[in-house]
Amino acid sequence: MFRELLPRHIEIIYEINRWFLDQVRMRYPMDTSRVAALSLIDESDQKYVRMANLACVGSHKINGGFAPPH
Repeated sequence: MFRELLPRHIEIIYEINRWFLDQVRMRYPMDTSRVAALSLIDESDQKYVRMANLACVGSHKINGGFAPPH
């Protein structure tokens, strides 16, 4: 549904996900389970956007702490 209604938004989310996962891979090389768990896109069954993960990546602070560096 997301892809049909907001195609440009999903492209941007995929680009953010690519950037973020590149950062995760640099910090945790060879840890594919961590990459899958932190991905903004769940690809286990039917692809969907993990909105909470997206919000965390896009935030500067989470519950008073710091979000991952941009």
